[in-house]
Amino acid sequence: MKRILLTAALLILLIPMAANAKTTLYADILATPAQYVGKAVTVTGMFAYSEPMRESFTINQDNSMIEVFYKDLSPEEKAYILALKQYSKTSITATGVVQRFANSANTFFLNATSLEGVRTTGAVTAAALPQTSVVPFTEITSSPAKYIGKTITLRGEFAYAESVRESFTIEQNRIMIEVFYKDLSKADRERILAQKKLSKTPVLVTGTLQRFANSADTFFMNASAISW
Repeated sequence: MKRILLTAALLILLIPMAANAKTTLYADILATPAQYVGKAVTVTGMFAYSEPMRESFTINQDNSMIEVFYKDLSPEEKAYILALKQYSKTSITATGVVQRFANSANTFFLNATSLEGVRTTGAVTAAALPQTSVVPFTEITSSPAKYIGKTITLRGEFAYAESVRESFTIEQNRIMIEVFYKDLSKADRERILAQKKLSKTPVLVTGTLQRFANSADTFFMNASAISW
């Protein structure tokens, strides 16, 4: 199966999908690449899976896989993408400029500029994120092997921040988990550090769960996105 690579930069809040968008087929790009390379196109596909180590997710368009790199997305956008269930088949449409890989004559990627069916705003609320993907703390403690090394979303209340460790701690039903924020945006880091200790501000965090090396029963998260 073929791949198109996408890199997107936008802020999102879900709205109804536009029905009249003219989309480009991957087969058309393969057939007449000169017509598309360097031009803006729109592609649509179903969400397949995300790969946090690559900072990407992949959509499926008629059995052609289109990889979308999300490193330039806002924290809210990353939270939305990473909270989607693998192979959920959520419809995603992206617009951007087609480019050809330097090491291959027959593979192409897209530098995305927008997602259709998405409205530009300053932030996305926690309610806009897929709630079914939120993992209870008790699930992590009871079956850690299921979640270690995986991207998950946690809901909790803000407890306190530790600037020296570049982390903050959230609480859910008296269970505490440390969240490292070094990969979050400057604005998000500043908001975390501005929170009052034990403010109990509701927070939704997405990131990769890890186990502390010196303890079999304590865990932490490397956050990739946060929503208040």
